[in-house]
Amino acid sequence: MISRALIVDKDKVLLLHRFKDGREYFVLPGGHIEENESEEEALVREVKEETNLKIQIDKRLWSLFNQFDDTEYHVFFVTKFSGNLKLGGPELEKSSKDNVFLLEWHDLKDVEKLNLVPKLLKTKIITRQIKNYLNKKYLL
Repeated sequence: MISRALIVDKDKVLLLHRFKDGREYFVLPGGHIEENESEEEALVREVKEETNLKIQIDKRLWSLFNQFDDTEYHVFFVTKFSGNLKLGGPELEKSSKDNVFLLEWHDLKDVEKLNLVPKLLKTKIITRQIKNYLNKKYLL
């Protein structure tokens, strides 16, 4: 199981841009849940390792199944964070010319043009659900 963060700042979302094995795609920050760790604890730890951001979870959004890697994803909405954005942890260590990790902010309205995986996540982000959260100015 994996916990992922939909980190939103105004109208932008933080994505991990990947180039691996000839593929280009995007994922949300986050990672695997370790033994004796809650989904939320894993998310806070993984996001800190990957992005150097300390997050506060606003709300659990969805649980999704990614057929590409046969994994269950738990997605959480995050609008409160601090720290200087920089790649770290295993992603930094594994980064090479053939395995690229880039942290990037993208306009939410542009998500539908990106190869965001899992695909069901992309569909959910571009629906009214996320727009409703944004229209409420993050008051969930």
